Amino acid sequence: MSYQLFISGGCSASFTHPSYIHRSWPVHVAQLLGCEHQNVALPSQGNGMISRRVLYTVEQALKSMSAQDIIVGIFWSDSNRHEFYTDQHVTSRMVNQSQWENPTSIQPYDPSSSLQTKNWILIGPNCTEEYAKTHYRMFHSYIDSQIKTCEHVLRTQWYLEKNKIKYFMGTYTNNTFDKNFIDHPEVSWLYNQINQHTLIPIVGMLEWAIKLTDPELKFNPDDICHLNTPQSKAFTDQVIWPFLKEKNYV
Repeated sequence: MSYQLFISGGCSASFTHPSYIHRSWPVHVAQLLGCEHQNVALPSQGNGMISRRVLYTVEQALKSMSAQDIIVGIFWSDSNRHEFYTDQHVTSRMVNQSQWENPTSIQPYDPSSSLQTKNWILIGPNCTEEYAKTHYRMFHSYIDSQIKTCEHVLRTQWYLEKNKIKYFMGTYTNNTFDKNFIDHPEVSWLYNQINQHTLIPIVGMLEWAIKLTDPELKFNPDDICHLNTPQSKAFTDQVIWPFLKEKNYV
């Protein structure tokens, strides 16, 4: 089976910009698929923006190609990362450098456009800006984060299935679907609707890498909780590609 376009999304664990030191899993999957690749992952973005950027990109692609020509791969991030939309100018600790941007947009980075709107503010538990600290002090809860992550995943799942697009999903860490909270009644009814057949059956990409015993692939904490290039290649060859074969996607 062949495709014209592979669209991948996620956080920094799925980032593929040339300035990034490691070649993460989407690069290796794209090479195996042998088709055009569009990556919309972005460091520090949460599952809301992962979903929006993927779906916007798919919607644009469907204007020029058929659903059967597209395959989508997503690795969901930590559920405690969030974002908000604003029409006001907001400063951020993140540097606007190429695709390493905050504020950001659902649209792919366009270096030729000085008018590109960037109204989505990414926030996380370690952000030092007052608006982020206010959010986590007053409004954040782990249950709410799990609810929102499930809703983001379901929105993405339903859109892709409605449009008959092949897709696969995975989790960056075990914090995406936290076992301490997914049985909560506000979470479980959502989590149980997620198509488990499309989820790569591992606890998380990070946990998979930490357990590696091959001396050449041993996890290095200096990589700041990201897989390096050899690990990403092994992860693709040992986990993702067999999963795609099992699903008859390739």
